[in-house]
Amino acid sequence: MQPTNERLLIGIRQALDSLDQAGLPAEASATLNHLRLAVGELTLREDAGFTEAQDARAQDLMDRAIALVQRHGLALAAPAGQSRTERLASVTTLLIAHEDADPDVKAWLADLVDWENALYARRQPTPPVPGEDRGDANLFTAETIGAYLSARFPDRAPVAVENMRRLSGGFSKTTVLFDAVYADGGRDELVIRADPLQGLLFLEAAHVENEFPALRAVYNAGLPVSEPLWLEADETRMGRRFLVSRKGPGRNIGSRVDMDDPFSEALLGDFMQRLVQIHNTPVRPDDPDVAASHLASLARLKTVRDVVEVQIDQWRKGIAGFALPPSPLRNRTLEWLARNIPDNDEAPSLLHGDYGLHNILIEDDRISCILDWESVTMGDPADELAWLADGLRAQIEPKKVIGLYEEISGRRITQERLRYFAVYNALRFMAVCPRALDLFQADARVGVSALDLGLRFTFFGTAELNARIAAAEEMKARVPAEAD
Repeated sequence: MQPTNERLLIGIRQALDSLDQAGLPAEASATLNHLRLAVGELTLREDAGFTEAQDARAQDLMDRAIALVQRHGLALAAPAGQSRTERLASVTTLLIAHEDADPDVKAWLADLVDWENALYARRQPTPPVPGEDRGDANLFTAETIGAYLSARFPDRAPVAVENMRRLSGGFSKTTVLFDAVYADGGRDELVIRADPLQGLLFLEAAHVENEFPALRAVYNAGLPVSEPLWLEADETRMGRRFLVSRKGPGRNIGSRVDMDDPFSEALLGDFMQRLVQIHNTPVRPDDPDVAASHLASLARLKTVRDVVEVQIDQWRKGIAGFALPPSPLRNRTLEWLARNIPDNDEAPSLLHGDYGLHNILIEDDRISCILDWESVTMGDPADELAWLADGLRAQIEPKKVIGLYEEISGRRITQERLRYFAVYNALRFMAVCPRALDLFQADARVGVSALDLGLRFTFFGTAELNARIAAAEEMKARVPAEAD
């Protein structure tokens, strides 16, 4: 691309910014926002001054790394054709074992994180607008769903589909809400949740074969979830594997980080009470629904520490399986997490995995339905609370969230564990965001929401990484001292 294209791209972005989106259909407005984001990224790549500055910082980091490697008597292989970023990622893994004893290594790692974050910080921070997957429109239509239901329930055919609408499905699933109207006069409000075209996440419940039995297990345990009806594992029937459930009652009041209505004390209390109920739900490996899901292997592990070790390994293997571009920042985070798992010999708890305002419905100031169990897992309640408190911090003080949970549950959630999982949460963005970009560029059917996720949210997850690691290490150092 010629350098003069930078001026052209800036002009295009200014033209997009000047467009009046008032009155536009939601889909058109979303497309304009995604185009603006993409042009902003291309403009960044044309910025020669920024690129030169990043290259100079990378060379300085490499020079310092070589000196540190030599100081500690390490061997740094440099395969032919390996990029500087790949070399920095490799040396990160080598040096991190020495960060506790060598302050120069710790300083180098912090500077490395800042270097990679400088790229993510440049990306345009405009508000996200949900979009639909480009490959879904022909798969789940009123006609195709009606034909499928008519074949499944021939004694109630023909089945008509009314009031159909799509949701973004949390970036990983296609979610379709509709009314099924049967020939005998019956009517059901139903929801289809379908596997994505390609895997954005490597969490097991991202696949409906695992989400469906897990959803059935929590429904049978009495949690307020949509009743799961059946799993369609034959992808030839509708082009995807999917599950069908009843539509949950109530309305949504916000996103993970924002809310539309005031958060009353009564609702906050019920919100936390339901979270405690999730964490107190027994998960038995011999339960048929648990045994049919990914939860069984985790439920057999004896301690929270055992589960976290397994989960860190899952992230490591999942990232390697995605063949993502090299990221020294990501390597630094993975190695730190593996070396700093808190000692916790409590039995693992059931975790929703993405508990927040965006995944609840309410009626009469009470939770009526908990949605989207695609991240359901086992582990430390502190993991869920760190994620929740971070999402709610613009609305509610984290201390209040943790304190209310401890009061209701009778559990003590230590700051050491909370700080550890604050770092752990950053890893989610480091894996999912570049994966979303890869999918968008590799497959034209993947929706613009993947582009939006990849460009917009990396920095959201990584900007505070150095501060989070420092806070976690400070808290970990206090634990032995306080015990003495």
